[in-house]
Amino acid sequence: MWKHTPNALCVLRILAVPFFVYFLVAYDDTFGARVALGIYFVATITDIFDGRIARKYHLESDLGRVLDPIADKLLIIVGFLCPLYRGILPWWFIVITFVREIVVSYIGLEALHKHMIPKPNVLGKAKTVFQMATIVAVLIFMAITNGLEWEGFWLLDYGEVTFLTVFVSWIIWTGLILSLISMVQYLKGYVEQKLEWRRERLEAQKQL
Repeated sequence: MWKHTPNALCVLRILAVPFFVYFLVAYDDTFGARVALGIYFVATITDIFDGRIARKYHLESDLGRVLDPIADKLLIIVGFLCPLYRGILPWWFIVITFVREIVVSYIGLEALHKHMIPKPNVLGKAKTVFQMATIVAVLIFMAITNGLEWEGFWLLDYGEVTFLTVFVSWIIWTGLILSLISMVQYLKGYVEQKLEWRRERLEAQKQL
């Protein structure tokens, strides 16, 4: 009964992406943001359940290991790009976020190529949580205000300071700072592992 459930939930999240984009882009009002928020909420819930089901019933599969990160990345990418299109998030925030992901992904692939296991990064996991929280916070902001009150936000010129603007700004800036710090930690760990890897290779060559 549960055999294909985790993969089906992953596929469901991927299929939800175009609907999320449609309602957030085609409807330039609070209605579209509210529907998109509902879609994102359901997608997040399925993400939680597919992992639990896979672990509980030992249904992990190679397909699931491929689909799960694809679904997660797609939701995060469109979750940032759509508010950028609506003028809610600035372009430089998106550039910093995407460059960080590209750098870390490249390092991860390079490490695997050299048969090195990347060290777990607690801040990296916290960053992912705050990225998702950022998307939810922005969607809530858009669903309530349609983003019209966010003019000049990135220069800390709130206009009318409200609890919502302060709360959303705190989440966004915290996520961005964690992204940069975790990237530095990831780079540091990779360099240390690479130096150790080179030392081991040199020692092995000397023994030949």
